Amino acid sequence: MPSPFRLLAFSGLLLVALAACAQVPQRYSCFTDHIVYEAWQKDPKRTIGPDGYYRYEKRYHPLSVATGGILAYERFVETGDSSHFRMMADQVRYFSDTARVDLAFGGKGIGIPYDWPYGRLKAPWYSGMTQGVALSLLIRYEHLTGDPAMEPLMRKIAHFMLRPETEGGCRSTTKEGATWIEEYPLHGEHRHVLNGFMNALIGLSEYTARCPDDTVAVRIAAECRQALSTCFEHYDKVEWSTYDRSGSGLTPGYMQYQLLQLRQLLAMQEDPLLRDQMLLWTVYASEKPNNEKAKHMRKKGWHPSARLVARDSTTLVPDIRFIDAQKGRHMVLNAGRVKPAKAFAHRVNKPDRTWTFAHQLPLATTVEHLELVRDTFPRPLEVTVWTHDTVSDRYQRRTATLLHLAADRSRLHIDPVHTDRVVLQLRAPVPYTPDSARIQMRIGTTGPDLIPWTAYERIGPLPVERERPYRVIVPAEQAGEATVFYRTGNDIKGIRSTPWRARNTVEPGNVIVTDKPFVELFVVYPLIDVEQRFGRATLRPLE
Repeated sequence: MPSPFRLLAFSGLLLVALAACAQVPQRYSCFTDHIVYEAWQKDPKRTIGPDGYYRYEKRYHPLSVATGGILAYERFVETGDSSHFRMMADQVRYFSDTARVDLAFGGKGIGIPYDWPYGRLKAPWYSGMTQGVALSLLIRYEHLTGDPAMEPLMRKIAHFMLRPETEGGCRSTTKEGATWIEEYPLHGEHRHVLNGFMNALIGLSEYTARCPDDTVAVRIAAECRQALSTCFEHYDKVEWSTYDRSGSGLTPGYMQYQLLQLRQLLAMQEDPLLRDQMLLWTVYASEKPNNEKAKHMRKKGWHPSARLVARDSTTLVPDIRFIDAQKGRHMVLNAGRVKPAKAFAHRVNKPDRTWTFAHQLPLATTVEHLELVRDTFPRPLEVTVWTHDTVSDRYQRRTATLLHLAADRSRLHIDPVHTDRVVLQLRAPVPYTPDSARIQMRIGTTGPDLIPWTAYERIGPLPVERERPYRVIVPAEQAGEATVFYRTGNDIKGIRSTPWRARNTVEPGNVIVTDKPFVELFVVYPLIDVEQRFGRATLRPLE
């Protein structure tokens, strides 16, 4: 075990290096918000070789090396644990290991090879995505250590990535003449992969901020940013997206990842079109959430946008819900007095005065609000709440305050608590059987992991008069934050088979004029508070 004095000296050197670097790298959020690091490491297909490098399926996998290095960096910054620094340093070493990388273009470039064939690609082949993620890792390592060997290494990796794919690099040109960085250069089946391009662009953008004198890279980075802003119509499907320009399908996990990539790119540089595309994707990802089996995915069951539902005739509220991704259900109902630890076991349901509702979140987070929706419970009800303590593995009884009681819902408040399971026990004056098909248990959260980013309302499709102006009315208190998308069609079937476009927006208070007989609106708001209230948006003809 290392001496505590040596660890203190190690930490002190890192603090000096941190102070010496003027620009702190942004958090690599598309990885850290998508991947549970410990679960990623425990993947049985992923191992660490005797040289300290990550392997996948018993072979060197450059993207796993770069990804593991960035995850270790983020965990070191978060905890200060030197074991994470050592893991990061091992992965950094891979990219200067002459046995693992290839010198190219007269010594000006370094390619990071994959030593096995993939589809039509013969070994060795090179990935623009991997080159970009490697740049992001090396920039972070340099920031921590001030290692002078990093800059020439980064320049060579960037040089290789930006050479044309026809010369052995990773840069291509789309049919429209836009500049692209290929995840799979010269691969006929997967052209212009979107998520790989975005990781490459993140790395290239960080590199050009670090090395602004590389004028070729600065020019290509600007071209790539423009290409991203204008590319989405080539990927848009009806309320979904494709994986590449070849039309390959996109899983919910990949949609969620692309959403996180857009958010990271927007944090680096604001772009209205990217922002509007991200807003559309939050809704798509909510209506088809990521419930994939991969254990390393952090936000399984997460709804990044909350549908607005009627609270009364004039007010809408966010319908915040989380799905237990492992079990594919919202909750478990048990009749009778059931201990919290036993509440997740199925039992025969029969009329009873006491019912236990057990709900498991896909990820431990901060819970503050509980809501039972469309209930059929006799009144009055005695409500007891327990939450699971993830540290002690015990259940703690919580004091609950009734915030709202109506015929169709009950909303409770507890002091904010970090938990992954919630159990409610309801005791009524007479025996009853809940209609389980009509009951939902919703969890309101203030935690950063699972709270939705946005809320949305659909309006229409509505019949309109051709060529007549219609004004989009959004309540004044939300008009400044609302983004209104529109689409038109000749009939309801046609309009619902038309993709939404990020460029088809209208400012609240402005008018829409169309030569089609139907219009549909999509209004998206930033969600600030789970208790937030919204007025209804409308479309009115001008008199």
